[in-house]
Amino acid sequence: MQQEGRVAEIDHGIGKPFWHKGIATEAVKAMFCYGFEKVNRSLVIGQCLEKNIGSSRVMEKNHFIYAGKQKNNGLTSQWNDDVYILRYV
Repeated sequence: MQQEGRVAEIDHGIGKPFWHKGIATEAVKAMFCYGFEKVNRSLVIGQCLEKNIGSSRVMEKNHFIYAGKQKNNGLTSQWNDDVYILRYV
């Protein structure tokens, strides 16, 4: 979890053998709780690759909503896909 001011950013990734087991959903939930309860952040945001529906779904299950799209310049990941920005509501 990256922290800047009162904002925390959640990123997550999990190996394919562990997909569809709820692990990422629980991990994001734990990071989110940590951000609000322990580190006292006022805003938690997350991002995922546009084509990664599974990661988008993990964020949605944790009450994050789509807040915009960022053009990927190749620095945020090894792929040149756009990145969805999500925020907790």
